[in-house]
Amino acid sequence: MKSIFNKVFQSKFISRSKTIFVGTILSQIITFGTSFIITAYFTPEDFGLLGTLTALISIIAGTLSFRLDLVIIQAEKEESGNVFLQSTILSGVACTIFSLACFFMPWDFAQKIVSYFIPFVVWCWGYNFFFNSKQLPFRYDELKISSTAVILKSVFVLIFQLLVGILNPTFSWLICGRITGDFIGGLIHLKNYIKTINLKKSTSQWSKFIKTHSDNILYVTPHHLCLALSNNIVIFFLDKGFGLATVGFYALAQRLIQAPLEIIGSTLFNVTIQRFSELKQHPSELKAFYLKIVIFSLTVSTLIGFIIWGTIDYFIPLLGAKWLSASPMVKNLIPYFMSILFVTPTTNFLRFINRTRLQLSLEIFELGIKIGFLILMSFESSGEMILSYSALTFGLSILKTLFVFRLIR
Repeated sequence: MKSIFNKVFQSKFISRSKTIFVGTILSQIITFGTSFIITAYFTPEDFGLLGTLTALISIIAGTLSFRLDLVIIQAEKEESGNVFLQSTILSGVACTIFSLACFFMPWDFAQKIVSYFIPFVVWCWGYNFFFNSKQLPFRYDELKISSTAVILKSVFVLIFQLLVGILNPTFSWLICGRITGDFIGGLIHLKNYIKTINLKKSTSQWSKFIKTHSDNILYVTPHHLCLALSNNIVIFFLDKGFGLATVGFYALAQRLIQAPLEIIGSTLFNVTIQRFSELKQHPSELKAFYLKIVIFSLTVSTLIGFIIWGTIDYFIPLLGAKWLSASPMVKNLIPYFMSILFVTPTTNFLRFINRTRLQLSLEIFELGIKIGFLILMSFESSGEMILSYSALTFGLSILKTLFVFRLIR
C-alpha cells in the first residue's frame, strides 16, 4: 500500500496538477470569501432562488452543450479554435430555443426560467462560453492561462458582489455578477487563441461538424443530463417539501463544500484524462493507474471530509445567526462530497474507452434509484432528506467503481 501512495504522489500526475491546483485553490478561496458578502446582504430566499437557477443552468446549459468541450481538447491544434466557436454557437442556440419553449410548459422549473428569461438565456451563453474556452489552454498545454482565468473571474465576482451588496442588494444584480464573471473568464481563456478561429470556415461546416460529433449528441448529452439531474434533483424536492429558504441553506452548504470539491475535482478531471491518453498504447498499465488514482481520490476526500466535519460549526456562526441552519446541512453533504471525488476517475475512464452507452445506462440507473428513493421515502426533516440522498450517492459511486474496475483487463 505504501508503494502505491509513493508512486502516485511522486508521479507525473502530481507534477502536472500543480499549476491547475494553485489557480483553482486561489479562485476557490476568493469564492469562499464571497460567502461572507452574500450572506450579509442577501436573504436565504434570495440564495435559494440563486441555487435553483444555478441547478437549472447546470442541467440545461450543461446538457445542451452536448459536452463538445471535450471535443475541443481532442481536436487538432489548428482546428481547436473553430471547434470552440462551433460548439459555443450550437449550444447557445439550443439553450435559447429551449428557454423559449419554457413559455409553453406548465412545470414549476419552466416558470422560473420564464420569470428570469433574459438573464437565464445570457447566463446559458456565458456558461458554455466559459467552459468551452477553458479547453483551449489545455489543448495548447498552457495551463497558466487557465489558472489566471479562474482567479480573475473570482476576483471580478467578488468585487461586483461587494459593490452590489453595498449599493443595491437585489437578486437581479446578484445574477448579473455570475453572468459577467463567466464572460470575463472566457475572454481570458480565449485571448491567445483568437487567431486560430476562422469565422467563415467555422460557420460553413455545420452539417459536417454535427455528423462528426453525433456520438456526443446522441449518447454523451443524455449522459450529462442524467448526471446533472442526479446531482441536483434533491434541490427540487427540498423546494417542494420545505420551501425556498431551506433551498437557500442547502445552496450555502453546497457553496461551502464546493470549494474543496472544485480544487481537487478539476485537477483529477484534467490530469487523469491526459494520463489515460498517454497509457492508450500501454493497456497493461491502465488497471494499475486506475487503482492508484481511485485510492488517491478516496483518501483525499476522506481526509477533507473529516476536516469539514470538525470545523464547520466554528465557521457558520461567522456568517450570521440567520444562516445557522446550514451547518448540519454541510455535515450531511460530506458523503456526497466524497462520492463525487471518488467516482471522478471512473467517469474519466469510461470516457477514455469511449463506453458512452454504458455510461448512459449507469447514469439512468442511478437517477432512477434516486428519484424513486426521494418519492417513496417519507422524510420528517430536510436534514434527513439530505443525509439519505448523500449516503445513497456515496453507496452508488462505490458500486459503479467496482463494476468498472472489473471491466479493465
